[in-house]
Amino acid sequence: MFIRRNLVYAVKIALDSGFKACLFLSLCLLVLVLIEDGPSHVISNQEPRHFDVVKASRIELVQRELLNENAKGRYDEQGFVPKTSDIADRVFEIIPDVKNTSENETELYQVDATQNTHAIKSTSKFLFVLHHYEQLGKATHNLVQLCAIAKQMKRFVVEPFVRDSRMCGVPGGWSGQQRKRSRLFRPFSTYFDVDVFNNLLSSFGYATMKKLETFKTSCSNEKTTIVHFIYADVDAEQSLRKWYNLSVDQYIKVKNDVQRRGYCDCPFIDKGLNISNRIGDLNVGRELCVDPEKIRNIDEFEDQVLQNDRCAVIVHWRGIGKNRTNFRPRVKLKPWSLVTSLKHSNLIRNEVARFKEVSFIDNHPYIAIHIRSERQLQWYGIEKLNKCIAVMIQQVEKLKEMHKIDKIFLSTDLSAYGSDTLIFPSAQDTEFKQKLGTIQTEMLKQLQPLSYAPHTKRNSVLFDKGVVAITEMNLLFDSSHLVTIGSGTFQQWIIDVFIKKYSKDKHQNWTITRVCNREEKRNVKI
Repeated sequence: MFIRRNLVYAVKIALDSGFKACLFLSLCLLVLVLIEDGPSHVISNQEPRHFDVVKASRIELVQRELLNENAKGRYDEQGFVPKTSDIADRVFEIIPDVKNTSENETELYQVDATQNTHAIKSTSKFLFVLHHYEQLGKATHNLVQLCAIAKQMKRFVVEPFVRDSRMCGVPGGWSGQQRKRSRLFRPFSTYFDVDVFNNLLSSFGYATMKKLETFKTSCSNEKTTIVHFIYADVDAEQSLRKWYNLSVDQYIKVKNDVQRRGYCDCPFIDKGLNISNRIGDLNVGRELCVDPEKIRNIDEFEDQVLQNDRCAVIVHWRGIGKNRTNFRPRVKLKPWSLVTSLKHSNLIRNEVARFKEVSFIDNHPYIAIHIRSERQLQWYGIEKLNKCIAVMIQQVEKLKEMHKIDKIFLSTDLSAYGSDTLIFPSAQDTEFKQKLGTIQTEMLKQLQPLSYAPHTKRNSVLFDKGVVAITEMNLLFDSSHLVTIGSGTFQQWIIDVFIKKYSKDKHQNWTITRVCNREEKRNVKI
């Protein structure tokens, strides 16, 4: 986009300056063709997590409900509601077209689910992750990034298991005692249509995923290399010492050893987390600690660190970025664009259809609200969260009146199925819990919203927090008007799919309103 704007400027010069300027313009055109011809993208730690839009005119489709003048005067200086231009910047990133076939130009949902994937050979190589870091939105993004890295390493990625918005390499959990049967992680297909997932990966230059049993069978007679990344954050020492029961002196020795060439032997990893027994049928070979700040090149990681060993286990995977790994794989489509194109499981899609039918919102417009209060409480405190909710309610009332809509759907992390990290230092404080309860009660009283809850027995898979979250996600981006409080990867996922859906038809009547989505760097006692 930057190049095209400069090119327009060059045209203006050409009109005024004659032949020399025309020659200059021709050179600019040649540079433009050379730069924009390539369909691939480099993934880096600066990669935005936003929906990719081909045409700049799409930005005009973002409609914004602003505060009324009175509220605007009270709240703007506190950063409650960003300006329209800020919304556009956060929602859109303009990139060159991804070149596709005419049969399937941009509609990623239409990838053929019957497409054949790579067959397993006796020489096939694998990347297995034991502990997938973070909750559903970021964990999914991290997983897709891993598939991009694995493709360059000519490896398959082992499909994780899921439960309550978390991912794990094995059903029994990655640390501590093996989980009981009722608490086991569930198949990946509980959340996603795995066939579509793999075909998207294959179509856009990513490694595909294989089942755990395939990995175990293929690696049963191989030496498996285990890798622990020592990420550059304050928790690195604590996690290394805690997981592997290391003394201070042992930790210092590991840190010194790993800094010499970026990796070193760490023969305590398997014993510390009982990895070989957790996975089963695993013959452990080398155990390595790796500094991701020093090992940044994928080929170096594959050739020198893993030494092309067929079977490799990553203990703790955080993806690409600050305090994560620094690999930069090339793909045809950025990971976040692929994440926002994923298709969810039949279980979830059927539950969405059922809820719409019983709630009388099927084929009817409704306003959807998504509240991510965890970060608001961390950034601002409970009093400002209350003000944010007040602003949100004002906006919803305006939308109801303007668009003649009476149905409202609410999704919030304050519910019983919300974030498992929503734990406060003062959670036992009676006054705090009373305040939070009062805010919720008053909000529900004013909005009178619909809320999703599983309709079956308590032990049903529908009570899985991840299933609930994805069901609510589908109900959110199927609305006509979306209102959000807070931010985060999962919320951005909702916003980007919502925009992708409605940007196909500029005549659709839709809006996005984001309230209190900026972080204020200050320590707040809640």
